[in-house]
Amino acid sequence: MLPDLLVGALYEDEYYVGSGIREAEYALGKLRTDSETRAILGSPAPTMKADALHPIIWQAASKHWEVGHFSAAVQRAATMLNADIQDRVGRHDVSDTVLMQQTFSEKAPEPDKPRLRWPGADSDLTVKAMRQGILNLSQGVFLAIRNPATHSTEDMERQEALEQLATLSILARWIDRCELVSV
Repeated sequence: MLPDLLVGALYEDEYYVGSGIREAEYALGKLRTDSETRAILGSPAPTMKADALHPIIWQAASKHWEVGHFSAAVQRAATMLNADIQDRVGRHDVSDTVLMQQTFSEKAPEPDKPRLRWPGADSDLTVKAMRQGILNLSQGVFLAIRNPATHSTEDMERQEALEQLATLSILARWIDRCELVSV
């Protein structure tokens, strides 16, 4: 059986390449067109829609985002995440990093100091990792995202702000899955 590109007659052990040349030329033209299309349209990498971020995060950030105040968008989203956690645990006496340290602490809950815990068995290594990760990430979010956005006078770049909102969003999604543990 002859390959698709080799069409025509067989002449003394040689194949005549007929329409195969036209197909190869078409393929080369298509490759150039696809390359030009990618150059014009940009990368085929996945994109992220900001309005698909966790609702608390995007609702808090969207008004500032729409007018190009990216640091304010990040600051507002972090502030609303803090408020959401305060409401979940009924604690308005602490906030930001201290709230995260106490809320996601591995210590047993105390009177008026409930904890948020990733669900699962205490002996499960993945559960332990998630609990430690949420504790560390939540503290890092308030130290390295919320504080600079709140105290800096410079607006951040759009891409960096989006990445910071995405970090806040994944933290908010994980917190949604946590269970409230009280005395």
